[in-house]
Amino acid sequence: MLQKKQILIILVCLCFVCGVQGVIPQSQNPKPAEENITDLPNQIIVIYKPQIANNSYLYSQVSSTANAQVTALNVTELHLKNVEGVELVTLPANISIESAIGIYLNNSFVLSASPRYIPAHNTMVPNDPSYSQQWGFRNTGQLVDGVYGTSGADINAQAAWDSTTGSNMVIVAVEDGGVNYNHPDLTNNI
Repeated sequence: MLQKKQILIILVCLCFVCGVQGVIPQSQNPKPAEENITDLPNQIIVIYKPQIANNSYLYSQVSSTANAQVTALNVTELHLKNVEGVELVTLPANISIESAIGIYLNNSFVLSASPRYIPAHNTMVPNDPSYSQQWGFRNTGQLVDGVYGTSGADINAQAAWDSTTGSNMVIVAVEDGGVNYNHPDLTNNI
């Protein structure tokens, strides 16, 4: 299975090869990072300092005490690569996320505490009038020029666009002697 980064690279390359780099207008930039996520109610992620996390007895004692202070309903230790002492804490309804974070951050053994975020679901669709006929980007089995596509046989472009639609900070060079500089998609971009 292709990684998101590989899919994004393939998508960018296809956009330039197929000449569709202008299908998503600049006015539809993705939301800023803080607006592109939502927090799960009453769940926070707590990370303990390495000197605590690497000592199982001490970690158990410190974690139990800290979690009791917020009357945690459930604590799940998250096993992340190269990071120890990470917990997903579910809080009771009578304590706010902000209050719980404050309690954890007042503990000298806690490295960080933050709300658990999940990406907000966006659906970025280009304004290209021919988009529905481009099987490579989104194939729903639609009829194009008398031929039905195969549903799902595409590069999942919409999923990539939900993640990012690019940035003005990224510069892409196209080395091709046959570029039509007067093409509407290119005139303001080259």
